[in-house]
Amino acid sequence: MVVPYELKVMAASTTVQSIRGTLRFDRDPVTVLAGIDPRPPSSGNIPASPPGPSGSQVNPPDTSVAPPTEPHKPRLPFPEPTRSPDPIVGDFHVIDGIGTALLKVEADRQDQRQDGPYCPMAVTSDGKLLYLLDGSGALHRINLETLRAEAVLQTGHSGQAIAISSEGVLIGLRSARAIWVVDAQTLRVKREIPVTDVSCVASAPTLSIGYVATKGRFQVLDLKKGYVSHDVRTGIRGQGGAAQSALSSLIVSMEVSRDGRYLFAASDAIHRFRIYGERLIHEESTTRLTRGHPTGHALSPDGRWIALPAGDENSGADGRRMPVFDSAQLGRAALTLSTGAHPCAIGFDPKTGRMYVPDYDKMNVFSPRGRLQRQARLGFMGLRKIIALPIGERYIVWARGRIAVCDLQPKRLSELLKAE
Repeated sequence: MVVPYELKVMAASTTVQSIRGTLRFDRDPVTVLAGIDPRPPSSGNIPASPPGPSGSQVNPPDTSVAPPTEPHKPRLPFPEPTRSPDPIVGDFHVIDGIGTALLKVEADRQDQRQDGPYCPMAVTSDGKLLYLLDGSGALHRINLETLRAEAVLQTGHSGQAIAISSEGVLIGLRSARAIWVVDAQTLRVKREIPVTDVSCVASAPTLSIGYVATKGRFQVLDLKKGYVSHDVRTGIRGQGGAAQSALSSLIVSMEVSRDGRYLFAASDAIHRFRIYGERLIHEESTTRLTRGHPTGHALSPDGRWIALPAGDENSGADGRRMPVFDSAQLGRAALTLSTGAHPCAIGFDPKTGRMYVPDYDKMNVFSPRGRLQRQARLGFMGLRKIIALPIGERYIVWARGRIAVCDLQPKRLSELLKAE
């Protein structure tokens, strides 16, 4: 783009010299002159200007929220965490060569929607700690190297969401209508942030801000000061300049890439947003992927792969197949997995590159190229979330009524339990 300019040299309100010329830009001159490069670093997976499904993309201005005049005061004192160095594993069994250790935690609430994706658990990037908000509202800090619960916080509320930030662990408490920022080491509550919706919360270990989603917009949380700092509308400009919403249906899951650069959100499609400070820039969305009952998306630990499983099968000509996308190119599936009728979850192994996809009471193991390598019985049904661990061939599953650690090498899991 070529932009003409005129530079006037002034002295005492008098023009001393006028210089005219042109400037050539290879990208948006407004953001260049403002000092904001809209392109991410070249080392990342995401392209500079990915083609979107609805033409040129632009965000409406964010709405800043004035900080409170005084810190928010919770209605009741925060509960204190307790130490819990006891083993947390109950039964252990091996079925079809997969070892399964059931955790002694309450998986589901009585009032939880059975088709909801609410499985609030998060693992640190090194795979050593698991933070789990169980069905009773208790937050557990579990050492995955010893399979012991190190601390427990009884929140007294029903919880729906969890995320890890630089300020600590974020937990979304529905009955409190608030986000609690909890110290990651001690599980002491640092502060409470009132919000209108706690079904989804997202952050990253590199960020001191968090996100909660409502229909058609995000709220940005200042985790250091403890308040909602921005109300971000997520519109994109479609063909003909007509404004459209990037989030036209209910968001069921959100996740920030571990480097803190991108926010991924899922409704009946997957949406990618670039993070610039407290702004969100919509970059790309998939087409509709589900028929109405998505169970939440899954992003691989390295941020390369992403998929949106659905309990009622994924959309398309063959509903028994799940598309897996390169997170940098959401316009077309990179892989298609023959999953079976009800693929409700997917986990990406960060060490081997394999993908774990359940179907009813079976676990399908796919190669990095999408070929079915193995199928084994689970011993339970209703699996809704999988987190694969950096150790490789070990993953955590959240099923209806059960949470378990599974290992494709059952001997090493058995030895770990015997040592404890």
